[in-house]
Amino acid sequence: SNSAFSGKEPWNFSMEVRSTMDDFLRLRHKLVPYLYTMNYRAWKEDTPIVVPMYYDYPETVFWGKNQAPNQYFFGSELMVTPVTTKCIPELKRAKTKVWLPEGTWFDFFNGMIYEGGRSMDLYRTLEEIPVLAKAGAIIPMTEKISALDVESNPDELTVRVYAGADNTFALYEDDNTTMAYEKDDCAKTSMTLDWGARKFTIAPVEGNQSPVPESRMYCVEFGGSTAKEAKVFVNGVEADAEVKEKDGLLTIAVTDVKPQDTVTICLPEDTEIAKNDVMTRAMDLLLHAEISYITKEQIANLLHKADGKVAILAAELQSMELSNDLRGALLEIITA
Repeated sequence: SNSAFSGKEPWNFSMEVRSTMDDFLRLRHKLVPYLYTMNYRAWKEDTPIVVPMYYDYPETVFWGKNQAPNQYFFGSELMVTPVTTKCIPELKRAKTKVWLPEGTWFDFFNGMIYEGGRSMDLYRTLEEIPVLAKAGAIIPMTEKISALDVESNPDELTVRVYAGADNTFALYEDDNTTMAYEKDDCAKTSMTLDWGARKFTIAPVEGNQSPVPESRMYCVEFGGSTAKEAKVFVNGVEADAEVKEKDGLLTIAVTDVKPQDTVTICLPEDTEIAKNDVMTRAMDLLLHAEISYITKEQIANLLHKADGKVAILAAELQSMELSNDLRGALLEIITA
C-alpha cells in the first residue's frame, strides 16, 4: 500500500509496542553472525533461511491440510511460530498452535523446555514469540556490530549453546564487501558440541584468516543445562575465564583468543538437561492474569499440593471452573 498511514516505523506506535519493536530490531542486529552464515549457506547449498516445516517433515501435511501453516525453520538451528491472534485480555497473552518435532526444544526468549512429538498451544506476551532452539543448537551472535563499520567483523562474539545433543556449526565470515566468497576466499570457524563428553570446542579459523580480528573475546552461553561451573582450556592448557550465571544461562567469557587457537569448554560430567521451574512460571502467569484473587489462591494451593504430579494437576484443573485459555496456559507450563 502507498497509504500515508501504513508506515511501520517504531515511533508510529504506542510506547509498549515501540519498545518491543526496538528490542526485536536490535536482536536482528545481534544475530548478524548467524544470519550472515545462513545467507552463505543459502548461496552455497540453495537452502533458504526460511523453510516451511513440510520441507523436512512432509508428514505435517495430512489429507491436504498443513498442520503447521505459519511455522518455519529459521536457519539450521531455530524454529519459529509467529503469533497472529489477538491478545487474551484475561491473560495479557496471545495463543498460537505449535507442532513440535521429536526431540527437545528450548525457547530462545524465556528458557522454557519442551518435549517434542506433539502439537500444543503456546501462550506468549507481546514481548515474546515462540522461537525454539533444537537440542544442541549453536547460535553465534554479537553486541559489537556498528552500522558505521560494516567492513570489519566483530572482536566479541556471544555463542548460545543448548544442551541435549551433539552438533556442529561452522561460522562463516568474509571481507563483507567483495565477491571473493565465490572463489571460497573466506574464514570458517567450526564450533562443536560433544554432549556425550559434555564438551564444547571452538576450532582454529580455517581458510583466509585476514577477515577475522587478531584477537577475539568469546562469551559462550549454555542454555537448558544444570551446569553451574565449567573449565576452559586454550590449546590444551587450562586458562582463566569469567564464569557466571546470567538470566538462567551459564556464561563463560574467554578473552584474547587468536585465530589459530583452540578453545575447549568442559562442563561437569553430571550435567543434564534442566527441568522447567513449573511453580515459578505458573505463579508469574497468575500474578499478571486479570482474574480474581480467590481463583489465583486456589490454583496456587493446588500447585503446592500436587507437588509436581502432572496427572493430578491436569485432572484438578479440568474440574475447576476456569476459562479454556487460563487452563490452557497453565497446562502448557505443567506439561511442557
